[in-house]
Amino acid sequence: MPDISKDGDITALSKEIQSLPVSVSQIFSQVDSQVQKRFINSDNYLLWLRNSLEISKASFRAWEATTEYFRATLEVLDNIDNQEDLALWADGGKRLCSTSAPIAAAYFRSSHIFLTDHDMDDLNQWINAGESLYHGTWKSGALATKFFETSPSLLLEFSMEHLMQYVAILDNVAEHSSEMAEECLLLAGESFTLLEEESTEGYLTLLRSTVHNNWKYTKDTQRSAALALPRVARHERARYMDLAAKMADERGKRYLVFLNEGSKSLSEVTYDVHSKILDMFENLYSISPEAAVEFIHSCPELIRRVGSNDMHKWYEAGLAMLQQNDAAGLGFFKLESARGESLIDQISATIKLEDIAPILQMYARGLTGGDMQLRSVTELQERSLGWAREEKASTDGSNIFLPDQISSFPTKNENFSWFKVLCSHQTGHLEFMSFNFDFKREGNIFALRRLATESAKLETDGGSPTAVLSEFERFFDLFPQRRLASDIYQALEDARIDYLTRQAYAGLRDPYRLVQGAATYGRRSPQNLPLREGLVELLIRMTLLEKEATIPVPRNLRSVVNNMAATLDKLMDKTALPEDTAEACLIIYKLLIKVPNTPPPADMDWDETQIGELTEEGTSEIQEADSASAGGQDMVPGSGTEDDVEYKPAEDVDYRGDFKPELVQTLANLRKGQQQTDEMTKSPPLTEEMIKQLLEKSAEIDLSSVVDGNIDDPSGLFISSLMSESIEGPDAEFKDESGPGGVGKEEVESEEELMEEPKTSLYSEWDFVALDYKPNWCRIHESVITEGSIDFYQETVDKYAGLINEVRRQFEMMVPETYRKEKRLPDGEEFDLDSAIEYIVEKRAGTAPDEKIYWRRNKTQRDVAVIFLLDMSASTAEAIDEKELKAVNDDDDDVPEDPKQYLYWLKSRREKANRSYRRIIDLEKESTVLLIRALETIGDTYGIYGFSGYGRDNVEFYSVKALEEPFSDKVQRRIDGINPLHATRMGPAIRHAAEKLDDIGAKTKVLFLISDGRPQDRGYSREGAEKEYAVQDTHMALLETKAKGIIPFLLTVDRAGHDYMKEMCGDLPYEVLADINLLPKRLPQLYSRLTL
Repeated sequence: MPDISKDGDITALSKEIQSLPVSVSQIFSQVDSQVQKRFINSDNYLLWLRNSLEISKASFRAWEATTEYFRATLEVLDNIDNQEDLALWADGGKRLCSTSAPIAAAYFRSSHIFLTDHDMDDLNQWINAGESLYHGTWKSGALATKFFETSPSLLLEFSMEHLMQYVAILDNVAEHSSEMAEECLLLAGESFTLLEEESTEGYLTLLRSTVHNNWKYTKDTQRSAALALPRVARHERARYMDLAAKMADERGKRYLVFLNEGSKSLSEVTYDVHSKILDMFENLYSISPEAAVEFIHSCPELIRRVGSNDMHKWYEAGLAMLQQNDAAGLGFFKLESARGESLIDQISATIKLEDIAPILQMYARGLTGGDMQLRSVTELQERSLGWAREEKASTDGSNIFLPDQISSFPTKNENFSWFKVLCSHQTGHLEFMSFNFDFKREGNIFALRRLATESAKLETDGGSPTAVLSEFERFFDLFPQRRLASDIYQALEDARIDYLTRQAYAGLRDPYRLVQGAATYGRRSPQNLPLREGLVELLIRMTLLEKEATIPVPRNLRSVVNNMAATLDKLMDKTALPEDTAEACLIIYKLLIKVPNTPPPADMDWDETQIGELTEEGTSEIQEADSASAGGQDMVPGSGTEDDVEYKPAEDVDYRGDFKPELVQTLANLRKGQQQTDEMTKSPPLTEEMIKQLLEKSAEIDLSSVVDGNIDDPSGLFISSLMSESIEGPDAEFKDESGPGGVGKEEVESEEELMEEPKTSLYSEWDFVALDYKPNWCRIHESVITEGSIDFYQETVDKYAGLINEVRRQFEMMVPETYRKEKRLPDGEEFDLDSAIEYIVEKRAGTAPDEKIYWRRNKTQRDVAVIFLLDMSASTAEAIDEKELKAVNDDDDDVPEDPKQYLYWLKSRREKANRSYRRIIDLEKESTVLLIRALETIGDTYGIYGFSGYGRDNVEFYSVKALEEPFSDKVQRRIDGINPLHATRMGPAIRHAAEKLDDIGAKTKVLFLISDGRPQDRGYSREGAEKEYAVQDTHMALLETKAKGIIPFLLTVDRAGHDYMKEMCGDLPYEVLADINLLPKRLPQLYSRLTL
C-alpha cells in the first residue's frame, strides 16, 4: 500500500521547487522524471528534493548552485548507489553554498568527473581543499571556484596527497596575490602532465621554497621546473629539483636560470654525463654560484670540443683560476677567457679550419697547380645557390669550401687526417676534371653510347633538342628518373676521384682508409630499404670498401649486383675520365630501373659476399651490358607493382661533401657568357625560363636550402643569385643590404664568442677585472668611406692658405739633407778640426785624449709611416662654441643601452649634424686637409681612417686614404664623406690600425688618434665598472700597439679629458687640447715633434 504521507511530501516539495526562479524550475522539470526513475527507493528521491530546497536557501544567489545540483544529479548517480553517499555529496554542496554559491555551483558542476575515479573519502578531502582557498573575499572565491573546475583533470596526473600539498602552496601564494595563485592554477594542467611520480615531491618542495622566498616567481618556477624535468636524466631529476630548491632558498632569480638554461644545456648532451656535470656544478656552486650557473650553460659547447672524458681537466683549471681571481674564473667558465680557450685547444681533439687553412691551401694549390682559395663552407651557403646548409665540404669549380671545424675522431691526428681527405677529395674534382665533362667526347674506358641513347629517346618521345645550360644538363636529360641517375653518377664519380687520388698520392692512402672505413658506420641497412634504394646503397658501400670486405646481397638480385660491381671495377682505371663515369652511370641505371622500388619481402634471402667475388662474377656479364644496343625504352622504369614507393635520395657520404656537377658547370658557362654551341644544342641567349626549367629538372638544387622559412617563390631568389654569380664571379660578396648594422640584428647583445665572417676581422677585448682577454670579442667591418663633394677640400685649402704655407715650410725643414756630416768618428774622410784641437790639448795636459777626431758624410733618409685615426662618433656633431666646460661623461651623454632609446639619441645627434654651425668633426676634417698638404711635401707614408660603430659585432672602420694608396681626387672627396655616426669603441679600432702599420716596413711608425671624448659603446662595460672597462681596454690596446714598435699618440679635444686620459694612456704620450679651434694648427706641430 503506497505511503500517502510521502506522496504528499513529494508533491509539496515539488510545488515549492517550481516556485523557485524560472531558470531553476526549468532545469528541475527537465531532469525530474529521469531522476525519479533512477531512484528505486522513494526515500532517496525525497531526500534529493529536500536537499535541493536546502541548497536553494543556503545563501544569496543560491539558485545558481541549485541549478548545477539538478544538472549534475544524473551523472553523479552513475557513480554512487546508496543514500549515504548521496547525502554526503549533497551535504558538501550545502556546506560550500552556505559560504559562496558560485563555489558550490563549481563543485556540483565538476563533481561527477571527480567521482568517476575517486571514492567518498577523497570527496571530503577535495571539498576541504577547495574550501581552504576561500577567505571571504571575491578574489579568493574566484580562486576556489577555479580550483573545483580544474582539479579533476589535475588528479589524472597528481595523487590526492600531492594535490593537497599543491593547494597549500596556492593558498600561500594567494596571501600575496590571488591573481598570481589563479594564474598558477590555470597553468597547472599544462605543467603537471610533464611530471612523474618520483620527481613530484621535489617539484613541490621547490614550489614551497619559491613561495617562501620569491613568491613573485611562483608561476615562472612552476612552468620552468615542469619543462626542465624531462630534459634531465631520470635518475637525476630528484637531485635537480633539490638543487633548484636550495638555490631558491637563497633568494634571487639564479635558480630560474638554472632551471631554464641549465636543463636546456643538459638536454644537449647525453644522459650518461648528467651525473658528472651535476657533481661538478654542485661543487662549484659552493665556491661561486655565479660561476656554477655559467659552467652548466657552457657544458654542451665544452663537451663538443673536448669530450666528456677530458672535461675534468678544464674544470679543475677553472677552479684554480677562480681561487686566484673571481672575475678571471667567471670569464673562464663563461668560455670568455683566452687562457681557457688555450687550454681547450690543448685538450680538444677538434681541428679548426682557421688554424690549418694556410697549410691546406698550399697543399691544395700544389695538387691543382692553380691559385684556388680555401674557404669556409658558410661562405658558399650564403650565396643562395642551392648548396646545402649543412657543414659539408664542396667546390664551386674555382675554390674549395671546408667546414669550420672537425671533431669526428678522438684524436687531433685523426681529425687532421679527415680534413686532409676532405680537402683532397674536393681538390681531386678540380685536378681530375670532374667539371670538364663533354657530352659528345668519348672516354678512355667505355664505348660512347650517350649520343645513340639521346637519339633513341628523342625518337621515342617525338620531341626535338632543347636548349641547355650545361653538358651535364644534357646528360641528365637522358634519364626519366633524374634523381636516381644523379645518385648513381655521384657515387661513381666520387669513387673515380678517390681512386685516382689514392693512386697519385701514396701518402694519402692511410688517411683515406681511415676515413672511408668510418664512412660506412651508421648508414642505413640495405635490407631495410626498398629494393632499388637498397641497390644504390650497396653501390655506395662498394665505392667505400676494399675488395676483401663483404656486403649483404639479395640472392634473387645477385646478377644485378654482380654487374654493378664489375662496372665499378672497370671504371677504377688511371686513365678514366668523367665521360667514362657517365657511361658507367648509363649501364647501372639500366640495371636498376627495371628493379621495382618495393619493400623487400620478409622471406628474401641475403648472402654476405666479398666485393671481389661479385666483381669476378660480373666480369663476363658486363661485356654484354656494355655493348647492348641503345634504346629509349631501356631508360623507362619497369611496370612495378602497387607496392612501389617513391624513390628517396641516397644517404650522403660525409667526407665526399656536396657534389653538384650540373650546377658548377652551369655557373662556369654563365661566367664565360656562353652556352652550348654545337648544332644540336645551339640556343638563344640565356633566359629566366631556361633557369626555371633547370630548377624543375635538376636533382642537385634544393630550393629549401636557398632561403629560410616559407616564401611563395624561392626560385626567384635562386635565379637572382645565379645571375649575380654569373656577372660578379665566384668571389662576389653576398651580404645583407642593410649592412652590418641593418635590420635583423639582435637587440640583446650576445655573450657568445664571435665567429669568422668574410671581409671582417675579429679582435679580442681586455677584461681588466678578469685580467684576461675575451677572445674574438669584437668584429671590425672595414670599408671605403662614401665620397662626398670635392668642394670641402678646396674651400679648406683656401681658408687656411697662410697656415698651409707655414706648415709646409716647417715640414720641408724636417726632410733630411741628402748627406749629413757626422763628427767625432774613429775613422773618416778628414780630421774634425775641433776634435783634433781638443786631442792635442788633452795630450799635452797628460790626460788620455779621445781618439775620435775624424768626420765623414753619411747618406740619410726619412722613413716614416703614420696612420691618423679619426673619431667619427655621434658626439663629434657637437657645435664648437656650445662645448661646455663640463665632463663629457655626464650620464645624459652616455650611449643608451636600450636600442629604441639609442635610435632617439642618434636622431637627435644627427639633427645637430645638419645645422649650419661648425662642429668638432668639421675641425677634424679641416685638420686632415692641412696634414695631407704637409705630408705630401715630405713623402711620408700615411693613411687616414675613421671609426665608429654600435656594439661589439659592428665596429665600423672607414678608409679615407689607405696607407699605400696614392693621393687623388677620390681622397679629396672622401674627406667630405667624414660625418658623425654612432659610438666610440676605441680598443678594436686601435688594434686594427696597429695591424695595418705592423705590415709596413718603416723605421718609424706612428698611430695618431684624434677624439673628442672617452671611449663608450653599447656593451663596452662591465657591471660595477661601466666606464672604467672601456678605458682599460683602450689602455691595453695602446700597450699592444707600443709592443709592436709603433708610437701611439692620443689627442683629445675634450677639455675634461684629464679625468681619464692619464689612466687610459699611462706613460704613453697624449695631449688634451684646451682650445679646439687650435686643432688645425696644433696637429702638424705634434706630428713634427713625434717623427723627428
